[in-house]
Amino acid sequence: MLGEAEALETRNSKPETGIYMRAEIEVYFSPEVNLEKLVTGHISKAKKSIHVAMYSFTHPDFSLALYKRFKRGVDCKVILDKFTANGISEASELVDYGIPVKINTGWGKMHHKFCVIDSKYVLCGSANWSSASDNLNAEDFLFISNKQAAMVFEERFTELWENKTIPYKSL
Repeated sequence: MLGEAEALETRNSKPETGIYMRAEIEVYFSPEVNLEKLVTGHISKAKKSIHVAMYSFTHPDFSLALYKRFKRGVDCKVILDKFTANGISEASELVDYGIPVKINTGWGKMHHKFCVIDSKYVLCGSANWSSASDNLNAEDFLFISNKQAAMVFEERFTELWENKTIPYKSL
C-alpha cells in the first residue's frame, strides 16, 4: 500500500493544506436533519454569489432557492456531472431560470458536492442535492464559515468552470 506522499505523487497532485483559524464548522447528518431546509436557508442569505459543484442535483426546492437569489442579482453558477445532468436532473430548470449551468468534461465523474456562498461559506459533504439524500440516505454535511477555506473551494470551482466544463445546452 502506498503512503500518503507516494499516493499524491502518483496522482500528480498537491493537497490543499493550511490552518484555517477561527473556522466555525457545523456538522449535520441526514436523515435526522432536514437538509433541504438547511441548504435553502443558507442559500436564501446569499448576497453576492452562489457557486455549486454537484454530482447529482435533482431536488426542485434547491433550484427554486437558487432562482430566488438569482432574481435578486446574486451571481449563481452550477457545475453538474455529465452522467447525471441528462437523467433526472434540475439542469434544464436551472437553465430555464437563466442560471448558467456547465457540465464537466475533465474526468469520468465529477463527484464533488460543494457550494460556496459569498466567498465566505462552504456547504459540503457526502450529500447530493436530492430527495434521497434528504430523506433516505445516511449522509454527512458540513457548513464551514471561513473565508480562507471558502477561497480554496472557490479556486477549485473557478478551475472547473473555466477549464473542465462545457455549457449544458451544448450537449
